Amino acid sequence: MARDTSTSEGRLMFSLLGAFAQFENDIRAERQADGITKAKQKGVAFGRKRALTEEQCIRIRTLRHEEKFSVAQLAERFNVGPATIYRALQQADETI
Repeated sequence: MARDTSTSEGRLMFSLLGAFAQFENDIRAERQADGITKAKQKGVAFGRKRALTEEQCIRIRTLRHEEKFSVAQLAERFNVGPATIYRALQQADETI
């Protein structure tokens, strides 16, 4: 059923439908935020799991600096991308 938005009644109906849609969206966002807060209080981990453990990051730094492995070699050895190796090296340098 098409609504004629050129009339006052049509614009009113269109505005009301938009207001209800916005109201429903706001309620959903509030419920979602409450659920996230409760999950964080319970200790639920969010996000993607790390590709490398802390021990692997330390090993990568050792191999890179002491044994002169290239980033490509490290990426292949640990089965990750070069960006992950660079990130692990950067994090290791920041903790020292």
